[in-house]
Amino acid sequence: NYTYSNCTVITYKDEFCLPCDDGSLCECSTSCAESFEPVANEGLWRLELDSGDAECSTDSQRQYRASCYSFIPCAPADSCNGDNECALGYTGEKCSQCCDVSNQDKANCNDDEDGVMYYRTNNKCALCPTNYTFLFVGLAVGLIVFGSFGWYLNKKHVNLGIISIGIDYFQVLSIFADTNVEWPQALKDLYNILSAFSFNIDIAAPECLTTVSYEYKWYAVESVPLVIFFGFVIAHYCKRYYKLIFLHRHGKKLNSHVHQMIGSGLMVMYYIYLYISQMAFDVFNCDKIISDEGVSDGKYYMMSEPSEVCYEEGSMQMRLQYYAYLAIIFYCIGYPVVLSYILLNAANKKKIRHDQLLRACNTGTTRKTNPFCYEFRKQYCDLYLNYKPAFWYWKVMTVIRKLLIVLVALLLKNYTTTQLCMLLLVMFCGYVLQTKYCPYMSNTEKQQVCKDHEEELKIIEQEINNARTRESYDEMHERKWKAITLGDNIEPPLGEIHEQAAAFFWNYNTVESTLLASAVLVSAFGVMFDSAFLDEGSAAFNVLQYATLTVIVTSMVYYGIVCWTEIIGAVFPTLGCRFLNGSKDDEDEDGEGVDQDLTEFELSKMEEFNPNIVMNAEEPEEKEDIGILTKEKQKELQFIAAKLETEKKQLENAIEELKNPAVTPSKKSRKPRRAGGEKKNESGLPADPDYETNQNPMLEAADNSKMETISLDKDDGDDGFGMFGGEEVQDFSLNIDDDGSFGGMNPMMNMKR
Repeated sequence: NYTYSNCTVITYKDEFCLPCDDGSLCECSTSCAESFEPVANEGLWRLELDSGDAECSTDSQRQYRASCYSFIPCAPADSCNGDNECALGYTGEKCSQCCDVSNQDKANCNDDEDGVMYYRTNNKCALCPTNYTFLFVGLAVGLIVFGSFGWYLNKKHVNLGIISIGIDYFQVLSIFADTNVEWPQALKDLYNILSAFSFNIDIAAPECLTTVSYEYKWYAVESVPLVIFFGFVIAHYCKRYYKLIFLHRHGKKLNSHVHQMIGSGLMVMYYIYLYISQMAFDVFNCDKIISDEGVSDGKYYMMSEPSEVCYEEGSMQMRLQYYAYLAIIFYCIGYPVVLSYILLNAANKKKIRHDQLLRACNTGTTRKTNPFCYEFRKQYCDLYLNYKPAFWYWKVMTVIRKLLIVLVALLLKNYTTTQLCMLLLVMFCGYVLQTKYCPYMSNTEKQQVCKDHEEELKIIEQEINNARTRESYDEMHERKWKAITLGDNIEPPLGEIHEQAAAFFWNYNTVESTLLASAVLVSAFGVMFDSAFLDEGSAAFNVLQYATLTVIVTSMVYYGIVCWTEIIGAVFPTLGCRFLNGSKDDEDEDGEGVDQDLTEFELSKMEEFNPNIVMNAEEPEEKEDIGILTKEKQKELQFIAAKLETEKKQLENAIEELKNPAVTPSKKSRKPRRAGGEKKNESGLPADPDYETNQNPMLEAADNSKMETISLDKDDGDDGFGMFGGEEVQDFSLNIDDDGSFGGMNPMMNMKR
């Protein structure tokens, strides 16, 4: 009672009519007037096995045949049109190869579109780019332009933290291209473009230029970290000998760039980590190929290279697996371990917290203002600079999230719905943690960070000042000195409600949360696309397609605007569209622009300045620009000027007393002396002057001695000395005319009579 029978007689005896195998079709009627051989259905391939094969020997009714048939599924299923014919762009047994350079001479690759080749991407064969010159020139120019611009921004100390947020998002979106979801073609093209941010080598389509096997491509990708390492070593020695020969530097200065190179190498590894890990685990991404009818040959094949069988001696997968183990140990596991060792180390934890508090106060970029963590900042700052002091370890969390995404995307590749649900779960957990802790420290949050850690900043301030007092007085006096105080130059809070609302959208935590939420939605949309109840071309399918595109494009536009205002606006303020993020140019009362000098930041005015502690001013690596005084500084100078006027009168009285010793000196308000005598510093002045009054300690020196010359030390600007005409000076002199009248002040060292 067989509907379709194989009524063939091709042997001399014992040939029976048998039913067609699963996945095959017998093109004959119920009568057996002619012999017919079964052909493969669409999506399957007919293999002709030798009679000595195990599968043939089990068929007792066909034991006298020279061969037998086996029907196995193709991967992807649409590569086989049936009857052992390959779809356009596919060739080879089971249509498992693409019509690339290595297969371009095969018959089924020479179709009507002569010269058109295909390469494998996302487990399918796609058309090769038609203009390779434009492709490679575009990639080269893009790398040069972005590399040069990044170097320029880094030199200008522009915060590039927003860049890593976007790259992480685009890398996650590119993962969706590798799923077995029937995405609309527009989304597939978008995902493939975004794979450039993962540094996916497939975007360059090397198979379209030369013969490149999967094995050699795998070796090339996994060798990238080693190439980068040796590249940095070569660059180090080139720079070292350049300093030695042309700049005539010696000693430690020859290797001063090493710290920054180490940090740069770690960040490069961060950006390529997802793709490197994906390729390393891809060797073990093997599974059975099963057709819709449930047909399978029982063997395991590599999902990225369906022509290669797994776990068989001598196969490509077996040759690669030992190197893959090394890549997983040193790259996939080793990199997070190294980051954890650097960031979670107890000693480094204190340094990072210390350095991030300085960064919140917009200082610490030189050895003078960051004596304890300057080298550490140069070496590892890219790993933690975007985060608040309490979340210095967040980069490790991000790397672990990337690793989980790779594992889910590869290990569950044949279980599309489960794969997408797990991706959604990973991204949703990341979103929850992000919104709960808000770990990023954007420019709008620095002031709040300083307020939250005020007591800790006081300790840091004292430690820095104590370290800097070790300089000799003569060395200090030769340069422009100022004691460091934390917080004076923190940008004032946005006062207007609309400005605060705008700042919320430009907060890095808001940007990260928005992009993570978009990734969660795209995962959910993928589950819907994979549903059997959604037919391609239906109204529901089109609505879902437009909804997905809207979410992705909107998130990208939002991110692009934030990037423009944060990066371009920092370098070219006129192009920054600052009205978007709620910021505005500093203006004086007349409406004229006032530039803030953000290169020499002070920490916060939390203590009165001790005149015995004279500190080094921050000295940037290059000559600093002198900015115009802000309104706050102008008010401060007005107050100082008023105090100077008061002290001027007091000094005039002191001078009169010196000229007329017979006159009884006027009684002055004095600070009670301590038991055992009052402490004196090196200049003979009280070590702890009374700053609660307007009495200057120099006046007491004038009263208690008959000095012809009085030395005036530089003050911190809060008690009357050191500021004239908006300029900072070390000291000044008082000119006394012949008649004894006051002749004015000059910025010199001594008061001369």
